[in-house]
Amino acid sequence: MSDRVRILLADDDITTLMLMTTALEKAGFTTCIAQNGEQTLAAFEQAHCHMVLLDVDMPDLDGFEVCQRLRQQAGDELPIVMVTGMDDVGSITRAFEVGATDFISKPIHWDLIGHRVKYLWRAHLTRLDLHRANARNAAILSALPDTLFRLTDDGMVLDRLAGQNDQGGGGGGGG
Repeated sequence: MSDRVRILLADDDITTLMLMTTALEKAGFTTCIAQNGEQTLAAFEQAHCHMVLLDVDMPDLDGFEVCQRLRQQAGDELPIVMVTGMDDVGSITRAFEVGATDFISKPIHWDLIGHRVKYLWRAHLTRLDLHRANARNAAILSALPDTLFRLTDDGMVLDRLAGQNDQGGGGGGGG
């Protein structure tokens, strides 16, 4: 990756953290690590991370609580991926309810995690592009006048499209 994306990895198992770090750095990401919920919140504030991979079962605060706090702090755009051995429907549902973007089940396939995270990052960038395009389009539409006319070459009104604030009756009407 040309612009190094920084990913915060949070897991209380040091072996998992080291394997995840190796796999993601091999895929071109930069990583920082935390081993419990409180460390995760502190590291996020200090490290300016672009994405978080978060274990559910951690000391202090569990991953659900950390996810919810990160979502409140960072807003809707931060990709937060729950990494968990709890792949029952209830745990997955709860992860999405507290704001998770996606989840990766354990055991992790180390050869594929880099690809999965790259895909999630591309989806995130696409979503940001879509938000920017929607904002740009909304600005263009709001700058248009409330009433538009379609004219003939000699200036005769063929059609009139009234805006929402037009009190003179609806659109249409030739003339």
